[in-house]
Amino acid sequence: LNETHTPESAAVSVQYFQEVAQALQQGRTPQSFQGELEYYRKDGSTFWTECLAFPLMDSNGGLVEIVGVTRDISERKHYEESLRQARIQAEKSSMAKTRFLGHISHEIRTPMSAIMALTDLLLRSDIHAQQREWLQQSQDAGHLLLDMINDILDLSKMESGQLVLARQAFDMS
Repeated sequence: LNETHTPESAAVSVQYFQEVAQALQQGRTPQSFQGELEYYRKDGSTFWTECLAFPLMDSNGGLVEIVGVTRDISERKHYEESLRQARIQAEKSSMAKTRFLGHISHEIRTPMSAIMALTDLLLRSDIHAQQREWLQQSQDAGHLLLDMINDILDLSKMESGQLVLARQAFDMS
């Protein structure tokens, strides 16, 4: 058993045979077994199987034999592992993107707010009509850009579960 099974699978097999022996000692019919076991190949590599074991009893309740069926599921196990690794990588990438967006949005918003404040100060000063028009256009573009930055920051907060919704009354009329 130890030469064909990995240690974990050998322990599962031994446990099952102990349960069979215990059931027989107590005069009960042993339970069937269904599980996944890992075996060694002759070259030392391993492969996974799905195993089914059924105790066959005689008319007096004695154990005749345990009939077993195994099916190689190595390919499925490798596929499951690759999916698990891909999911972990995707989650890490998503978290990194969320952190990056939150950081960069904050870093852009601070100087953008300063630009908006300075533009507002200039608009309040004595300037020519053409300069006022250009500053107004600059301020309008700045508001649009600041709204986009805030949306990106809100998106990153949503993805990380840190978005807090604000309650505000509004009139639907």
